[in-house]
Formats: sequence, structure tokens, C-alpha cells
Amino acid sequence: MLPFVMAAYRYSSHQSTNYSPNYLMFVREVRAPADLVFGTQTEQAPSSYDDYTAAMESRMRQAYDLVRQELGIKAEWMKRHYDLQVRLQKFRTGEWVLYYNHEAIKEDSGNGRGSTLRISSSKNYHQ
Repeated sequence: MLPFVMAAYRYSSHQSTNYSPNYLMFVREVRAPADLVFGTQTEQAPSSYDDYTAAMESRMRQAYDLVRQELGIKAEWMKRHYDLQVRLQKFRTGEWVLYYNHEAIKEDSGNGRGSTLRISSSKNYHQ
């Protein structure tokens, strides 16, 4: 039963890319049993191996570019959706806060995380 479930999964288009895994892997859709019964449009056979390789490379580059474009659109949508839910955090004087130090990452001296005691309200810890 699992092979049939996986075949259906690979045949369906994914929301994030708008393409099926079969198309992204083989640059074409695989034939389903219904396709064998009712037939599909067939592509003209390449005249040589070099022609086939060049056509396959071109189709794979085109598929890659289309997926990158779709993923960029989805990422922008997800960021907008996330940003709508983010709320400004206000910290009180004397409260311990967790901070992320970008400079520590650049110097490769640690993971950039640490805690500090907020002493005054003059510093803006939320950026």
C-alpha cells in the first residue's frame, strides 16, 4: 500500500513550488495507469544523445528558475504573515533579557547568545 501512497504524493503538485516532485526530479510527469489507458501527448524523440542532454539541461534550468521564483513569492508571503503577528516587547528596568550578539558570530567566538540585566530604559533592546 505504501508504494501507491508515495506515488500519489510524488504525482501531486506541492503548494510551495506549484510543481510535483516527479516533475522536479525528471523534468516531466511520470505516466500513471490512466495515462497508459487513455494516452497522452508524446514528445518527439531526440535525434541524438547530445540533443537529448542539451534539451534536458535546458528544461532542468527552466524548472529550477521557476521553482526559485515560486519559493521567493511564498517566502515573502510567509514573512508578511509572520510580521503581522510580531508584537513589540517592552522590558522593565532590572529584568533579565536574552539577547543575540551579531558581533560574536562574526568573530566566531561563540554562538552569539547571552543574557544581560537591563539596568536602564535608555537602550532599545528590541530592533
